[in-house]
Amino acid sequence: MRMSNLIIFVYLVIILVPGNAIATDVNTTVSLANEEGKSFAKQITSRFYEERCGFETNLINRIPAPQEYETEVPPAGIKEVFYDSGDLKLKAWLLDKPADDDKHPAVVFAHGGFSFGGSDLKYGQDFIDHGYILMMPMLRGENGNPGNFEYFYGEVDDLLAAANYLANVSYVDSTRIFLCGHSVGGTLSILASMMPSRYRAMASFGGMPTTEDLIINGGYPNPFDPTNRKEFELRSAVYYTDSIITPLFLYVGDQGEGSLLEFSDYFAKNARSIGKPCEFRAVRGDHWSSVAESVSLCRAEFEIISAYEALAINRSRAYSLFLKGNDLLNLSKYDEAIKFFDEAIAADPASVTAWNAKGAALGMAGRYEEALVCFEKAIEIDAESDLAWENKGEVLRAVGRIAESNSAMVKARQLANRW
Repeated sequence: MRMSNLIIFVYLVIILVPGNAIATDVNTTVSLANEEGKSFAKQITSRFYEERCGFETNLINRIPAPQEYETEVPPAGIKEVFYDSGDLKLKAWLLDKPADDDKHPAVVFAHGGFSFGGSDLKYGQDFIDHGYILMMPMLRGENGNPGNFEYFYGEVDDLLAAANYLANVSYVDSTRIFLCGHSVGGTLSILASMMPSRYRAMASFGGMPTTEDLIINGGYPNPFDPTNRKEFELRSAVYYTDSIITPLFLYVGDQGEGSLLEFSDYFAKNARSIGKPCEFRAVRGDHWSSVAESVSLCRAEFEIISAYEALAINRSRAYSLFLKGNDLLNLSKYDEAIKFFDEAIAADPASVTAWNAKGAALGMAGRYEEALVCFEKAIEIDAESDLAWENKGEVLRAVGRIAESNSAMVKARQLANRW
């Protein structure tokens, strides 16, 4: 007797906000890799980017950034430059040309808070010490810059413009430009990962995948129309997990960060489940003391970015194979579906999505013991996969192991109710 109520993956991929779902539309983007052996190629568009292109934020309060600043002179070895963001000419601090004539990798470091201070340079010193050209931009409305405070909207464009500036600096290797940011700057970096850019990879230190609570309750003036729901959505990456198109590394301190630590992990897992290049790392320390180690870790990631890009290719290919298998599964063509899921697992053995899907196909075919192995493998990879626990519970119930089934179902409900 075949199991009729086994959880099955369908076309919709649930994102992190309860009650929202998105359809995967492979026609709107260029895949990271459609064939084995193909080099990494970033997507040229995303749902987030396209929705931003069709939207104009309504600034009902045209104000500068809401944080005081001091006018400071750059220290020796650093110069002030101006970069163009649209029709705005914005300030930045840039490392002087090194003594050699080499092309160097470069990093844009987006400061925390809503103004730049010279003390922020300490966060970029590790990059300088390892041969990177450091640029620390001041964004629109900050530090006397022209433009208005847009609260996580136009500031994203400024960070993209900073990369365009760096690409034309004579001593910068334009193929190795990276972005990282702390706190507010980290949040902007997450959003920037969803936009076409010159960046090779991005990192966030204590940035937020969702900004709505900060905007409403953070105590800073809100410059945009709060009655338009789209204004909030286009400032929160959580609504666009499917739009990550540049490798993104999330670092969060393991002390005093509360739900941000767990939610960032969940955000990254969700992104990976749909083939997106996103990783999470818990780092020793709090929101501030964790930054130094986060910088060191992300620099190490940047230095081997080619290896990560190869992993991203396999992850994207695995998700593409999963989708093909899922189509067959919904047609009850279980054996054919399983072949695609096996190929997906071969491409990305850590794909919880593929292991779950293979287990679902085996369960629907009445091959319960084999299905159970798949769900247990999915749980081994991600012990917090509520879907894997629920599927495991269904299989155990089908084979009469009721007490174990009940236990698995309780675990699934606990995990599913976290957000």
